[in-house]
Amino acid sequence: MIRNIFLLIILLFSVNFNIYAINQKESELFLAIKEKKNERDLREILKYRVNFSATNEMGLTPLLYTIECNNKRALRVLLEYSDVNIEYRLHDDFAAYPFVNKYEGDSVNIGGATPLMFAIFKNNSKAVKELIDKGANVRAKDNEGNSVFLYACGFGDSNIIRMLLQKDKVIVNDRTSNGNLNGLHYAAAFNNLNTINFLVKNVDMNINDRDSNGCTALYYAAYYQKQDAYNLLIKLGANKDIADNYGVTPEYILSGESSAIDLENKEDNNTNTYNENMFIARVIQTSDTNALRDIMMYSNFNMNSIIMAYETPLTYAIHLDKYDMVDELLSYRKNNTNIINIETSYIPADEVYFNEDRAEFRGNVYLGDVSPLQYAIFKNNTNIINTLLHYGADINRKDSLGDNALMYAARFSSAEVIDTILNYSSNSYRVVDIYGNTPLHNASSLGNTNALIALMNRTPININIQNVNGDTPLHLAVKNNNSNTYRFLLLKGADYTIKNYDGKTASDLLYGDSIENIMGSFSDTNIYSTNSYNNLNTIQANNVNNIMEDFLYDNMPDDDASYYKKENNEYQSAQLESKILFDAIYKDDAALIHNAISNTIDINVRNSEGFTPLLYAIHYDKTNALNTLLSYTDKIDINKTLDNYTNYYSKKGINFSGELIFDKTTPLEYAIFKGNIDIVSMLMDSNADIYMEDSKGYNGIFYASAFGDYALLNKILQKYPTIYNFKSSNGDSVLHIAASYGNNNAISFYLYNTFLSINTKNNEGKTPLDLANENGYSNTVDYLIKSGAKYGNQ
Repeated sequence: MIRNIFLLIILLFSVNFNIYAINQKESELFLAIKEKKNERDLREILKYRVNFSATNEMGLTPLLYTIECNNKRALRVLLEYSDVNIEYRLHDDFAAYPFVNKYEGDSVNIGGATPLMFAIFKNNSKAVKELIDKGANVRAKDNEGNSVFLYACGFGDSNIIRMLLQKDKVIVNDRTSNGNLNGLHYAAAFNNLNTINFLVKNVDMNINDRDSNGCTALYYAAYYQKQDAYNLLIKLGANKDIADNYGVTPEYILSGESSAIDLENKEDNNTNTYNENMFIARVIQTSDTNALRDIMMYSNFNMNSIIMAYETPLTYAIHLDKYDMVDELLSYRKNNTNIINIETSYIPADEVYFNEDRAEFRGNVYLGDVSPLQYAIFKNNTNIINTLLHYGADINRKDSLGDNALMYAARFSSAEVIDTILNYSSNSYRVVDIYGNTPLHNASSLGNTNALIALMNRTPININIQNVNGDTPLHLAVKNNNSNTYRFLLLKGADYTIKNYDGKTASDLLYGDSIENIMGSFSDTNIYSTNSYNNLNTIQANNVNNIMEDFLYDNMPDDDASYYKKENNEYQSAQLESKILFDAIYKDDAALIHNAISNTIDINVRNSEGFTPLLYAIHYDKTNALNTLLSYTDKIDINKTLDNYTNYYSKKGINFSGELIFDKTTPLEYAIFKGNIDIVSMLMDSNADIYMEDSKGYNGIFYASAFGDYALLNKILQKYPTIYNFKSSNGDSVLHIAASYGNNNAISFYLYNTFLSINTKNNEGKTPLDLANENGYSNTVDYLIKSGAKYGNQ
């Protein structure tokens, strides 16, 4: 009996050792591949449970790493295991230098490439043969639509191409979906002389074949300045007189001229023909960067004129959310001058745009004389907005209603965009439109509460400021039936007793009349009404507009931190001092933070959003500021919570998105939610309480289970190795929480690194599979079932 118990203890210890050795064994496997250990050593490591999809610091799986290291022995061993995924795809932004001509030019993005494509990219013919024999897909394509055969033409050699064609002869006809490039074009672009020779002589590929832009392989050799490829193609019979669709020859390109064709000047340069405009539109629609670049380089098309309806090429690209086209248009320079006028727009004042759904607002939106930047803000495309600002778009340009870029952001965009605009132009808040509305009025009209938060945090605009009708932001929130915005403004101190020039307070509008009557009569005074706009003389309105701006803002100093109208001087002083600290944190400036704290500022004070300085640094990922704050160990309250804060839209991982309410959430829990592993480490090193629970009973490990990734969970368990055993008052384990939020990464981590049962039940008899199913996370359900999960009633 004693002997059996002893053997059982040994067995349990062995299981425990094997489970906790998984990460170590994966590391040992990568090291063995790198050091080219013998097959016996490799198989010894593979006796343990190894995740063949685990990646090293390069983002490579063991199989891909064997190709990187040209380790034939390890490749042969790994391909013996059925769990090795030979169709695994590299992550989206993976970039590396190809083996062929790897010292020429920049690295190449090969995101989505399979192991076979990666072996070709590394010109590893042995690995290519092994993978083809194992059944690797020779018709696979990467994220850009480039096929295995095109990889072989660009990065491989004649031996690799021969192996591929023996497997599947049809792939010789592969072309790109964008541009219609064939294998010879690729070989010329990458100066792959061996492949050029083989394709022309042995595959009988047409040396003068043209892509959709009319470019031959010789053209590509000239365009990328590959002189050796150019000379070889000429020797093999390429026709140097074949021009592209714009009449540009390869020889002219190779000469280095900035323009490829000299066209006679036309009397009217302001308009293009219908066909020319339709061609530009199609190029933008299909995101054909090469064609767009050629148009700007070699044609005399007017790129600032209307190409369809009221759209210029730039506003059309913005309309279609084509960030790549916007960047291409603005980045091209001729004679050191941008050919695109970043302010040109022909959108008419009375144009009715499609219905929009912005927070609580629904209805038709009227845009008049908007700039491309204002249009991008209306479309709420952050990438395009940042690009336009980078190239110098005028933030303070006004549309026909007197709105600048910040006014548009207050109505249609996010707190992030408002912060970005104010970082570029700190005084852009000093604006009123022709109706006397400020950014706060605009945000309130459309119920953009997040914009209100950002504006109140970064600007000194008076929350009770009145427009030409005497309406405050609170009045407009009521008139537009924005109940959430109304409540928010009241919480922030808006005065509901102020009367507009009709003698109505916001309270009167809310309780004295029905909302239906208010909304029904509002068409006469709506600031977005075309009738209201058309009945106002624009010149007179702009004069009134300028006078109002002077009256409202001239007495405000440029430093918005110094202007706050508060009744209590002591409260005013405290608010100003705390704002100095928060501004210093936002700038991530340690010296300014030290200076602010030395002036007796409460280091644990809250701002208008409820953030303490510590939480504020975490919210904006300001690691320098956080480190500075944590140095005040005798003053900082490292566990002071975030209370009743709503994040109206959160997206975490591949599944979860929606509204989140943070209540009694500690700084460590909020940092875990944000996912900044460096900040999490700093807080744990400073002994932040990971066991402290929020109002739902969640502690740090529950936040990590819901929102964290593999690396973050691993970091937490290194410091708290048994915390994964924690259960809620309802009996939910960390696996239940991970399943509830569709966090497949967390589920995988716990299954591979702990003793937790995949079918553990909570107090209601529910398993993680039940919770994933209840929340509609189908891919989490599939993952759990494949891992052996069962429903609670099974």
